[in-house]
Amino acid sequence: MSLKIPLLVIFVCGAWQCRAYPSGAPGCKPNSLPVSEYDFIPSHGSTVDDQNLPYYVNATNSGKEWTVVIWAENSYFKGLLLRVIPLNSSNTVTGTYVTMPSDTRNCSDSDATHTNADTNHTSLMFVWRQSDAMTGDVYFKATIVHTKSTNYKITASSVPNPGTTVTPSASTQTAITMSTAPQSGISPDPECGSTKGCLSSCSGGACSYLITWQKRGDLVRFELMIMSSENRYQAIGFSSDNKMGGDSVMVCKSYGGTVTFELGHTVGTTYSNLPSLTGTGVNVLESSQTDGRVRCVIERTINSTNSYVFSLTRSWHLLRAIGPLPGGAVTYHSTRTASSSQVDFLSASLITEEQPDNLMVKIHGSFMMIAWVMFSSIGIVTARFFKDGWEGKTLMGQKVWFQIHRTSMVSVFLFTVSAFVVIFVDVGEYREVVVADDRDYLKYHPILGIVVTSLTVINPIMSLFRCAPTDKKRPLFNVAHFLVGTGAHILAAITVLFGMNIDRSNLPVEASYVMYAYMAVFVVIEITFELHRVCQKGLNSNNHVAMEMKNFGDKSEKSIQFEESPMIKKEVFLYFHMLLMVAFCVSMVVILITS
Repeated sequence: MSLKIPLLVIFVCGAWQCRAYPSGAPGCKPNSLPVSEYDFIPSHGSTVDDQNLPYYVNATNSGKEWTVVIWAENSYFKGLLLRVIPLNSSNTVTGTYVTMPSDTRNCSDSDATHTNADTNHTSLMFVWRQSDAMTGDVYFKATIVHTKSTNYKITASSVPNPGTTVTPSASTQTAITMSTAPQSGISPDPECGSTKGCLSSCSGGACSYLITWQKRGDLVRFELMIMSSENRYQAIGFSSDNKMGGDSVMVCKSYGGTVTFELGHTVGTTYSNLPSLTGTGVNVLESSQTDGRVRCVIERTINSTNSYVFSLTRSWHLLRAIGPLPGGAVTYHSTRTASSSQVDFLSASLITEEQPDNLMVKIHGSFMMIAWVMFSSIGIVTARFFKDGWEGKTLMGQKVWFQIHRTSMVSVFLFTVSAFVVIFVDVGEYREVVVADDRDYLKYHPILGIVVTSLTVINPIMSLFRCAPTDKKRPLFNVAHFLVGTGAHILAAITVLFGMNIDRSNLPVEASYVMYAYMAVFVVIEITFELHRVCQKGLNSNNHVAMEMKNFGDKSEKSIQFEESPMIKKEVFLYFHMLLMVAFCVSMVVILITS
């Protein structure tokens, strides 16, 4: 009886919690429940609060309405918890969310969260209206989560103008008084499409970046704005196609607290800046940074005498790039997009960016999964544990196990080399993976991929020059063949797992879970077959019972042997292993293709 009561209590509490939080952050509390600082800590295992993540919160008020913008710089987030908090704990927060983005919900007067953990958000805007009974100052605090398996950031609304802020006890909290109205993100330009041409990324009334151009007599005024932290740049390029190379470039840089503008050009994938704006027909009107908004405003002549500043009398593809500024110098971009068509910069048109083409990435990933999750897993297990299978039968003049092994490993070679060629054609050169958070280990994905491909090519070449089975040096080949093959398989599994977590793959966290499950199952299968082989060797010396019957009269001997036949043939377990590996492979490929 004493055991049943606690179990019943646990069951009822667990069921109540499931009803209270069907989706979103568990810390999103209804009005009837007390709130706590612990509500902001996700229950995601070993993840921690990482203040270096590029996630930000801005809040402004107009009368009784507060506009709150949450955004990510060159990244995205899947989950969040947003809360309105009184600066004075004796005050009561009362109000309601009057505007909420899709895939979000409010849990109470003060709390809001996501409803779909599969959606990638770059920016979200909430409008919260305070009640007439509310008094005192507030600030907006949020937990922003990249993915469930990665770190999160707890942050609060940004600091308004000096003299109007009060800092709470937690270093990440910033209070904003009711009377202040600082800039909140980037507001959409109402002149876009009428007097100005525009390229932007806006959601819920807030933009993460905005680029405009407007013809003014013999000049064109450009405005480049982006929500960004320091030591980053936003650049636009004028290109005859939608690819980098031979382009005229304008760059707005924020480094060390100072915003500057520069011109440059590209040769292939190499960028070079112009030493001066003299003689280019370009004048800088403004370069500033306010509340995380970096802004450059310039005017340039329609026709420049400088060959690196292209004429605007013709249309160009508009390239946009964002990247870091180590030492203040423009380096390879972390994000690059292109306009969906050529742009007439003398007209007021609304431009959209091409959707990222991930076809080659999907083919690359699918080929690698087919090669290593399916074919390699089958080929390795067959060669290691089933050489004595099929009772010595042959297939096309060779033992069955050898035909399965050879077919599998040839398939590994073909799919791996094809995957390597596909991704190299896509990126055009060796390129480091740009990581938006602190998962620096993902940068080793290209290097590991090259190593795996090299081992994949080396192993069959070794096989072509193997010595005869009876040669005294054959054991050396066997060891080398085993080490290269097994090493390639282990590195390939790690490389595939890293690839699943790269932002460009855009895979949900469930894909990694499937990969973890595959790795665990494969290890269990290897251990099981190895234990079976060891036990079988021990039984082979005892599975024949010999009874010697000696006839003292005629000195004759008879031996009687009893053999145990297994109920299930050994090969059945290999077929089951094959089905498991195919199932894992198909699951991963389907997730990749449909993501």
